[in-house]
Amino acid sequence: MDTINIQIAPFSYYRGVWTPFAIATLPDQRQVVYTLKAYGGETSTRPEDVGLASEAFVTLQAEALSVKDTRALIRRVIDERWT
Repeated sequence: MDTINIQIAPFSYYRGVWTPFAIATLPDQRQVVYTLKAYGGETSTRPEDVGLASEAFVTLQAEALSVKDTRALIRRVIDERWT
């Protein structure tokens, strides 16, 4: 079973995306969001924070290449630069 998918989004401005972030689902199905800041990082389980990060993720995913196209792009770059 695949549990990780990679999608590449074009370098651009995306509404609601201000900093790198990660969303994790805990074993009890609660979600936690980690945001990177200039002085370190911040973790939150507040529904408002998780909601904002989820909305940002949906925005990024809508603009990103599909998983299949991302794999093809990664393979092409590897072939062009390292073979």
